[in-house]
Amino acid sequence: MPDIPDDLSQYREEFFCDMKDIIVEIGEGIALAQQKIDESAIKSYEKILENKEFKEYGLTPTWLTIPEAQFHLKMNYTVTQKKQSSGDTSTNSIRRLLISPMNARYNNYFNLTESVHSEMKLKIVPIPSPSCVSEAVIVPDVIGKTYKEAKKIIAESGLLIQVAEEVADNKKVTSQLPEPGEEVRFKEKIFLKFD
Repeated sequence: MPDIPDDLSQYREEFFCDMKDIIVEIGEGIALAQQKIDESAIKSYEKILENKEFKEYGLTPTWLTIPEAQFHLKMNYTVTQKKQSSGDTSTNSIRRLLISPMNARYNNYFNLTESVHSEMKLKIVPIPSPSCVSEAVIVPDVIGKTYKEAKKIIAESGLLIQVAEEVADNKKVTSQLPEPGEEVRFKEKIFLKFD
């Protein structure tokens, strides 16, 4: 492994980065991929809600989860230490663990053989969500109830209310979507109409 001084300015910047940055970027990439999968399922669900025929067939979106992601990284690493003076009395040191990838470009630049490297294995898995979030919620029947009663019932079910405009508490619910008895997710919105 090359002897790398504190001042890395003489080396090409693309070869080095902090180990924490690599791990954070990998994690963010997985999270972004999961987010795109979730957004696709939400779009499917919205289309099902908009189409009465789809609803009658009992269609539901597929909720997919990335079960785990494994990474096996070959790299060279070095610990650098930069001394910083704070006043005249004490000296503080900042340590950085820098890594660089094992690839032909890197090897050629530093004249290394592939046998000079370290390995890091990462395994990233999702943490199970609380059961109140992952389990289906049955939509309560609030048709015929006052807005005040409906708000209480829906809130106790872990769902949210959406209305088109401001509504008085004594107004009665004439219809709702999703309909009573349907399965939805925690914190999903229930659209209410009034007389």
